[in-house]
Amino acid sequence: MTVSIGVSSYPEDTLDADKLVEYSDIALYNAKREGRNNVSTKK
Repeated sequence: MTVSIGVSSYPEDTLDADKLVEYSDIALYNAKREGRNNVSTKK
């Protein structure tokens, strides 16, 4: 079993809830692309 996590921060990354979810989703896919079993933050 592996875990990949995408993280974005309120209010540092955005004040908009929809954008916060979007940024977390992008970070999640970045973590998966980096080889899974990773944590990625919005960059």
